[in-house]
Amino acid sequence: MYDINHITFRETDKAQYTIDMKTVFMISAAILFSICSKSQKPFTANTVSLNPSINRASYSITDLSWIAGKWKGVEDSTVIEEHWMQPEGNNMLGMFRMLQGNKPVFYELMMIFPENNSMTLRLKHFSKNLKGWEHKDSTGISFPLIKIDGKKAYFEGQTYHLTDKDTLVVYVAESRKDGTVVEEVFKYKRVE
Repeated sequence: MYDINHITFRETDKAQYTIDMKTVFMISAAILFSICSKSQKPFTANTVSLNPSINRASYSITDLSWIAGKWKGVEDSTVIEEHWMQPEGNNMLGMFRMLQGNKPVFYELMMIFPENNSMTLRLKHFSKNLKGWEHKDSTGISFPLIKIDGKKAYFEGQTYHLTDKDTLVVYVAESRKDGTVVEEVFKYKRVE
């Protein structure tokens, strides 16, 4: 369940918005994880870490075509959506949106593409007004594909699991300030 404690941010001198503390934590933890992911190797019940001394298995973009579709999850007043295009031009393009109380919180632009004889998931975050979180010249945060097991794709710190043809569950390992790693679970249903 999402925390009912809230914090108010002032975006300009005239406008402000309120966001719950759970969302603030999730956003902060995701950024912290992405910064620490190259030095720390998080591992949770449903995610794996990359062992740099072992070569990654070779996969093609068609091995991940089952992620394509429009996916939506709802919990209380929070709505999450993830849309993935079919593989084309040796890549897949996706977007993520989080709404709270029917108002946008943040977005992600994502792509899966070939890299080092396998696939990599890369994403960039944007605020509700499309201001980028990562540096403008940054290529974003990368999650190398480690393995695919049936309809489970294990990227470093993220796992996509198609549990049935209309249900997608995404597990994300997030590092906390105290060094512990927690697992966030995003459950989606296919909307088209």
